[in-house]
Amino acid sequence: MPEIATIETRFGSFAVDSAAVVTVPDGLPGFEGCRRFVIVTAPTLDPLTCLQGLDDRRP
Repeated sequence: MPEIATIETRFGSFAVDSAAVVTVPDGLPGFEGCRRFVIVTAPTLDPLTCLQGLDDRRP
């Protein structure tokens, strides 16, 4: 059974299913330190979606 966690973003709190986490082994340009992402959707963001990084790699 997938694990569900809550993440805090600037758009609010969201429940994230571990099966929805996308791993990018080399990171994304500008976010090389972040490897795990999830797509966040909410009525307050509609019609947009947000790619939220899950790894906090700030110095």
